[in-house]
Amino acid sequence: MSNRPNRLLWEAKPHTIAKINLLKNYLNAWYPIVGKSFHGRGVCFIDGFAGPGEYTNFSEGSPIAALIVARAWLSKFGKTWAAGNLRFIFIDEDKDRIEHLRELALPFTADPKFEIAFYSSSFETGIKMAEEEHPAWLAGNGPTFLFVDPFGTKGVPFNLIYKLLKRDHFELLLNFDADGAARIHLAGNNADASRILTELFGDEDWRNVVSENPKIGALCPALMQHYRVKLRTIPGLQYTFPFEMRSKANLSEYFLLFGSKHVLGLEKMKEAMKSIDQAGDYSFSGANVDQTRLFRFDDHSSWAKTLHRTFLGRNMSWAEIRDFVLTETPFVNAKKMLSLLEKKGAVKVTSSDSKRRIGTYKHEKLITDLEFIARNE
Repeated sequence: MSNRPNRLLWEAKPHTIAKINLLKNYLNAWYPIVGKSFHGRGVCFIDGFAGPGEYTNFSEGSPIAALIVARAWLSKFGKTWAAGNLRFIFIDEDKDRIEHLRELALPFTADPKFEIAFYSSSFETGIKMAEEEHPAWLAGNGPTFLFVDPFGTKGVPFNLIYKLLKRDHFELLLNFDADGAARIHLAGNNADASRILTELFGDEDWRNVVSENPKIGALCPALMQHYRVKLRTIPGLQYTFPFEMRSKANLSEYFLLFGSKHVLGLEKMKEAMKSIDQAGDYSFSGANVDQTRLFRFDDHSSWAKTLHRTFLGRNMSWAEIRDFVLTETPFVNAKKMLSLLEKKGAVKVTSSDSKRRIGTYKHEKLITDLEFIARNE
């Protein structure tokens, strides 16, 4: 379970630095896409637990990192930047940290395209204040990236996440403290478990999860998966994916859960996740810092078997297979897995492209049907 620092600045742990680098890598893909796609509409970044903007050993907290990436892309685009102003909402309940962040962000306010709002309050109250003061920023008319990185499990009611993410063009990267949620449950009434977990998940369905997974080793991933299912109840938010953060003892600490309504968003986020992954399984461990990374993203054969078993006897569209691969496997696309299956006769592909060759998928939109056949994988 995460512990809240009791001082203005503190040391960033390896997983914190990795998290910020992941955020930067995604924003480096996000800003150029939205900058040329949303003509005249404002681009908004929300940091719900912003902190002071820096650490004793690292100069960029998440809000400063977001400002730096935005400024770099605005400079690269110059007059060709098609979107509107760059808007930032920074929320932290510690007044001293918000004031420190305000000072660090001051140089960015010199650019008239930068609009920054600071709120010293809880996440929920800060959002309410921002909606009152800047209603256009949160209306969903322009692209909005919501970064929620709390200390522990409190202060992030699912009902608020639902309300925000059901709006158009919202994306989410959330620190979900599965270990903390599990330990709160095990502590029971002593930790006010019922109230906290019901607020976190938005209802009492979590009780079924904890009853079916009594041991903490199984409970943590089960709670994460349950929250992921909850995210998918938000209209249109079908693209979700978790990235696990592990401690120096190689124990699960929390998951970074991403949610988007657009396939391109998840493609770019998985690329960002892979950039800091160390073991090929979408995780980062403080125990492996400075060690050689061992990627396993090229192991398509085992996942091809999973794909075949999942859809055996069914006819699927290209989009359905694409979405399954994106959300349930380590890969960004299905081409290599389908090629393995098709060459073995385990998948029959129907395409309107008469010149298409077996094992090639250059024109996915022309593929009308994929039939998974019971043959050798």
